[in-house]
Amino acid sequence: MNMNKTLSKMKVVILAAGNATRCQPLSSMYNKPMLPILGTPLIGRIIQTFREIGIEHFFVVYGDKEHQIIPYLESISSTDQITITMIKQPKAMGMADAVLLVQKQLFSSNASKDLPFIITAGDALFSSKQILNMVISHSNNYSIATLGIFYSSDPIMGTRYANIEHNKANLVSKIIEKPGEHNLISQLFSMPLFIFSPQMFSFLEKVPLSSRGEREIQDSIQKAINSGASVHSSMILPHSINSFQDGQYHLTYPRDFLSMNWRILKEKPPKQQPQKPSMIPPFAGSLTNLGANTTIGPNVYLSVNTKIKNNCKIQNTYFFPNSRIEEKCILSNCIIGEEVKISPSTIEDSKIFLISGVYPLK
Repeated sequence: MNMNKTLSKMKVVILAAGNATRCQPLSSMYNKPMLPILGTPLIGRIIQTFREIGIEHFFVVYGDKEHQIIPYLESISSTDQITITMIKQPKAMGMADAVLLVQKQLFSSNASKDLPFIITAGDALFSSKQILNMVISHSNNYSIATLGIFYSSDPIMGTRYANIEHNKANLVSKIIEKPGEHNLISQLFSMPLFIFSPQMFSFLEKVPLSSRGEREIQDSIQKAINSGASVHSSMILPHSINSFQDGQYHLTYPRDFLSMNWRILKEKPPKQQPQKPSMIPPFAGSLTNLGANTTIGPNVYLSVNTKIKNNCKIQNTYFFPNSRIEEKCILSNCIIGEEVKISPSTIEDSKIFLISGVYPLK
């Protein structure tokens, strides 16, 4: 099989219609996939990651705050000459429901009717290398579905992710959506990244509403397994993670916003950074408005028109545009919202500063 030719024809479904209640207060201002990762909306980085392996056709299922996401997607579609089809999910009713919305358009041409397609969440960001390995694995195994999985010995993962069992050949025998800390069947968990063959729609269509009022994509996968179809797993993360590290890849809580930014800053640091004792790498962004005796870093991103006055110490903090920090402030593990002004001599750790107020970073 010509993998480059296959990838050029493959399509990616990005699910961006969730309510994002766990990401408050950030999600009250931003559609979560539009939260910036080093200045670029998360959904833009997701699309770029898939483009790195040759994929150019995307379907985005969106929900609220469409005034943010639609203009952005239209802009990158025309600028980057890629195809982005946008579909509204009227009510957030689960991943299976969202995927069913794209079925007709996904296979509108005969050329795509036999090709597998990729499903990913609009708040999850993986490496192009791991995604490519997953596509190759799916192709080699002739699976009806392939799941992107990771290993964790942290039982809290059972409250956040589907739990799976598989054999030595990575053939999945069981998947349970968020079983909780005390009902785990293994230390393997499924990230919101899947490759489905078209035949999976026959199982997606049979998924009933769960107790949460959603059609769970994991139920469709278990139905496929029960029918005798082959479902395989592919390790999407190269190492074990715990419940304080998963936010580097999957943005669920506000603290994950910082974790994901610092992961990308480490993986893709700016090519040129000023070499000054007051600047501790990694850092990035607009560095033109820093006062005397102010120290920044490590892990600082300064959006446009960020102004930091004299004698400040800033680390592990993300600044949205047009924020202003007065003299003698010490900030660590903070998110500074757009148009926010921080008073002189403020000393804070693990806080979110927005126009609407100050909130704990959780």
